Amino acid sequence: MPEISISNIKMPTTTSLNQTGLLGANSGANSLFGDDIIGGTEDSYVSEMSKSQIKAKAQELVRKTKNLKTRDADGNEKTNPNVRKSLDKQMKMLKEQAEAAGIDLNEIFSEIAEESKMTRKQRKELQKNLKVSLKKKSGSESSTDTSASTTNKFNPFKFGNMSGSMSAMTNTGTITPTSNPSYGNTPNVKLDQNFLNKTKDISQRIGCDYKDLLAVMNSESGLKSNAKNPKGSATGLIQFMPATAKMLGTTTDELRKMSPTQQLDYVEKFFLQVKKTYGFEGKKLSGADLYALVFMPARANREVLTSATDGKTYSMNKGLDKDGDGHISKADLQRRVASCYVDEAKVFGTA
Repeated sequence: MPEISISNIKMPTTTSLNQTGLLGANSGANSLFGDDIIGGTEDSYVSEMSKSQIKAKAQELVRKTKNLKTRDADGNEKTNPNVRKSLDKQMKMLKEQAEAAGIDLNEIFSEIAEESKMTRKQRKELQKNLKVSLKKKSGSESSTDTSASTTNKFNPFKFGNMSGSMSAMTNTGTITPTSNPSYGNTPNVKLDQNFLNKTKDISQRIGCDYKDLLAVMNSESGLKSNAKNPKGSATGLIQFMPATAKMLGTTTDELRKMSPTQQLDYVEKFFLQVKKTYGFEGKKLSGADLYALVFMPARANREVLTSATDGKTYSMNKGLDKDGDGHISKADLQRRVASCYVDEAKVFGTA
């Protein structure tokens, strides 16, 4: 049975911007301080992309599928190998970009199918050609055997091995410091009291416990403002990426020249921006929230940020999966923060 052509479908224009702002200081691997630390991460495929940008690229790929099928001299339909290769390559890149931005690509293609009023056969053709999984009009996912499906992977109720304190993962109420912190990862650095006092002031303004903020910065950079990922360009206390630094009105080169106390201004600016962008405004931040906003801010509201089925994002940060259940969750990040608490007496000379 010949496949149904979707070349005559009129594609909708790009929707309004649904996700904007910073998409993360760190999104990949090859940490500056160890395999289980995210700080200093960078991959060439990662870019700060919004949902509207992802959707525009997805719409272009749908348009290109009209050239996938050709007919030979005898009128027999066949697949154009050059178009097939190009589509596969572009889909792979788009999946990586969507993953880095915390955007469900299947939902994007489902929106396109809905807005384009595709028939059932046209939807099946789209799923086959681009290896995506579309939701039915009722909202349930259509039956399709594809490894590209990601619609349900972040549902925390799907996972049976989620551990850790739920109170530590909430965004409301009073946030207390992590109990029984470990000082085994206290950095070998000496900072003055001004840095500590400023960190305390910033923590009040962004709504977190200052010990948690110190722990996140310790995890990312060892509290070194000039720390730079040797395999990339992430820089500073929370390992700012170049695009992130630009959005904050500076550059990674300028950040590297700043003293630790000066750079704290941009740490504060970063957290205030991502809190506003990703729905944390007016909420208290736990240590896990802070780490999630640095790691994958677009997914920071989820209990599970990434899973083994995600590919690169998980595998390159597998060390954060402290309980080894195949998911990097808020509970895992809270444990990471607990392991990076700073012995203030050693770093700041306090009693």
